[in-house]
Amino acid sequence: MAQNRCLEPMDKIVTTNMPQLKSSITPYRPKPKLIRSLSPKLENDKRNGLDLQLPEEQEAVTVKRVRWAPMFGDRNEATKPSTYISPLSSKQIRPDQDTPDELPYSRVQRILRECELNERNQSTYSLPMDYARQLVAMVCKVRTDNLIDLKLRLAPLLRHSKSRFFNRHLFNETGLIKAIVPSKSPLSFDDFNQTLRTDALWCKATDSAITDLGKGAVLFKCRPQDLREVTDKLRQCSYKITHTEVGHCPNKSLVDLTDRQMSRYQEFCKILLEDKDIVKIYDNVRAH
Repeated sequence: MAQNRCLEPMDKIVTTNMPQLKSSITPYRPKPKLIRSLSPKLENDKRNGLDLQLPEEQEAVTVKRVRWAPMFGDRNEATKPSTYISPLSSKQIRPDQDTPDELPYSRVQRILRECELNERNQSTYSLPMDYARQLVAMVCKVRTDNLIDLKLRLAPLLRHSKSRFFNRHLFNETGLIKAIVPSKSPLSFDDFNQTLRTDALWCKATDSAITDLGKGAVLFKCRPQDLREVTDKLRQCSYKITHTEVGHCPNKSLVDLTDRQMSRYQEFCKILLEDKDIVKIYDNVRAH
């Protein structure tokens, strides 16, 4: 009977445990569509936005202009118009005919970007020198993209003044911070110097000095890698920072020059600073 039962059709087999199927009886409803509102009584913020009419004509594009001065030569309207050129540009930029003294803002931005790129291509060097047969030791801070060309330009001047490029290792690279003391009651020189040394010790400065007692100008020295940290701590002490740089300080005693020697040396430094690539000069000369 068991074998015959397996051969019976499916409709004769009684099933007792059938799962109950559940189906949703909610009919399908399409999503509402936006319809143009034609009612003029509705406020603008209650409308669906489709009844707004866009302007058919586009607004005129305004060009931002800045006042610009010629970089090379004087402007002469009778002969030729002014041209503008950046350090890296080989193409001259001519201003508009209606506004010859103005340049479009986009061109000004391009010139500024090219000037910034030109500055990035230049490198900073420390060029040691000996002046007048080792009378004075110097370090020239230069910024150039061709150091060999700079040395060739300075060679005639060095020969004439009996100087040369030579490093006697008389300078140390030092962080220099110029500041002004916060306004307080006037102190004597000794009390002022003691307060300055206490602040320098707390700010991790290696040395401090008073450069102008009347104006309250002081100078702090630190290691080059600590320049940012020392500057921030001095600001916390209410010092007004006027200048920061990584410079060179002599590690031995300063040199005293006669009036005649000082006059010649100052003339030599003046000619050096006329070169476009020389930024600053450090020496071991005692100021008069």
